[in-house]
Amino acid sequence: MTAYRFVQVDVFTSVPFGGNQLAVFTDARELDDRRMLAIAREMNYSESTFIFPTSTPGADWRVRIFTPGGEVPFAGHPTLGTAFVLADAGMLKPAAETTTMVLELGVGLIPVELRRGAQGIDLVTMEQKLPRYGPVFQDAGLVAEALSIPAAEITGAGLPMEVVWTGLHFLMVPVCSLKAMQRMRVNLDAFERIFADLPTNLLYAFCRETVAAAAQVHARMFAPGINVPEDPATGSASGCLGAYLARHGLLPEGPTARLVAEQGLEMQRPSRILIEVRRRGEEITAIRVGGQVVKVAEGWLFA
Repeated sequence: MTAYRFVQVDVFTSVPFGGNQLAVFTDARELDDRRMLAIAREMNYSESTFIFPTSTPGADWRVRIFTPGGEVPFAGHPTLGTAFVLADAGMLKPAAETTTMVLELGVGLIPVELRRGAQGIDLVTMEQKLPRYGPVFQDAGLVAEALSIPAAEITGAGLPMEVVWTGLHFLMVPVCSLKAMQRMRVNLDAFERIFADLPTNLLYAFCRETVAAAAQVHARMFAPGINVPEDPATGSASGCLGAYLARHGLLPEGPTARLVAEQGLEMQRPSRILIEVRRRGEEITAIRVGGQVVKVAEGWLFA
């Protein structure tokens, strides 16, 4: 048996046992695809990450991301959490106030910035890929059936159900009320029928009614197709949310718009996700997503 060191962090939270759990394996050079998938299933979090040296110019480390269902090219909280672990472990030379690094992911190079305060790293932010927009899904009745809510909660929002990509594809589903969001339960048969002809099996539902006064969006993300029944915080989808809201004129005017999304409350893992959209006129020039990270455990896995 070989021992592999890992660090567990909670991402998009300032306190332990909130946000989204992540296991980071700090030296994965001896692990193959089969073993990494087996470890991700053993950890049984939304994602686990595996760190490798990189030979790609401009990158500091190579990171591979696995859900219990398989590898994904990009994900938000694993990117932020892995960057936090790298900086916290001294695997990258720290700066006085702000440390920057570039991670090589399956989707390409992702810049990450870590801000240091009096108590250590207090904010981690990544820049996602510029958005692409995919097909619009028309069958509100089927999506409503999949989420166990009335169809009027979707049609009444007056916005399209649209696929958006900023590194990973999501079907964005606008919903009228917080009450409907809190009552959502996945109907797996209907859920699978939604994605038969779409380039994703990830559904991100949101409404603009919130629990916390400091948040502007309440969100939930469902991905049973990759063995993630629900995700407590989804940074990759939050970038898509910023792009979607900008596209449909739902952000304040100006070159930089910022908002806060709350997620994970229904799972008793409250998460706070910071989203920033930068624009030149109507053109999006950058999308940044960030939050706080807390280390909760470290140890060795034997395999």
